[in-house]
Amino acid sequence: MDAPSPGVRQPVETARRGRRHRIAAWYRRHTWTATALLIAVVLGAGLIALQVALRDRAGPGVTVAGVGVGGMDAARIAAVARERLTGPVAVAQLMTGSFRRTMAVAMGIGVTVCVTGLSITYWANVTPGATIVVLAIAIYAVVAVGRSLLAARAVRRRGRPDPHPEVGDDVELTAQEAAAAPSTSERRGAS
Repeated sequence: MDAPSPGVRQPVETARRGRRHRIAAWYRRHTWTATALLIAVVLGAGLIALQVALRDRAGPGVTVAGVGVGGMDAARIAAVARERLTGPVAVAQLMTGSFRRTMAVAMGIGVTVCVTGLSITYWANVTPGATIVVLAIAIYAVVAVGRSLLAARAVRRRGRPDPHPEVGDDVELTAQEAAAAPSTSERRGAS
C-alpha cells in the first residue's frame, strides 16, 4: 500500500493504527534513550525506597571520630560525636577567651586525652573509647571546679569586679541613699 498523499484524509482505523505506529516508530528510533530513561527511573525509585527504609541510619563502615557508627540511628551517632568531640572543646572554652586559642587548646587536650587513654588501655584490659571519654570528663570536672575555686578566691581578695568597667555609672547615690538601699540578699528574698 502506498503512503497517502498529503492532504488526503485517512479512515479512522488507519489514524488509530497510525498513532500506535508513530509511537512504535519513535521507540525504535530512540531505543537507547528510552531504555536509559527507563533504567534511570527504576534506579531512582529503588534508591528513594532504600533511603526511606534506612532513614536515620548510618551505613556499614561509617566512622565518626574514629568510632564505627554503622547501623546506628541519628540520635546515637550524635551522642557518640558529643562524647568524643565536645569534651576537649568544652574544657578549652573554660580556659580561653578567643576562638583561635580555644581550637588550639582543644586540639592539644584531645591529643593528650587520646594518647593517655590508649596508653592506659595498652596496660589495662579496658575499652579505649570509654577510657578516653572518662578521661575527658575527668579533665572537664577538674578544670570546672578549679576555675570556680579560683574565681571565688579572686572575689574574696578584691571584691566583686565591675562587669563593665568601660561604661560609666548612670546612677549616683548619696551615702544616705546607699545605706537605705536593700542589700543583694534582701532583694533575693534572703532564703
